[in-house]
Amino acid sequence: VNYLNGIYQIISGDTILFFDGTKTTGVYNFKKDKKLANNLYKNKLFINIENRLKAYIQSNNNRMIHDNITILKNTAK
Repeated sequence: VNYLNGIYQIISGDTILFFDGTKTTGVYNFKKDKKLANNLYKNKLFINIENRLKAYIQSNNNRMIHDNITILKNTAK
């Protein structure tokens, strides 16, 4: 998951999905469509990717609210 200029991006298989925090703005097969010209948004097969992204965002936000984001230190010597 990436977040750039207010847009979340998630890659799953050959599909990249762009999400503005409220709705999906674009879905592309980035391997077949290198220029991301053919938006597959009307094809509802991306819903599971969108739901996975929403779950990730919600989980991350909850961990931030409850100060539960930790950095694991390398304890190997």
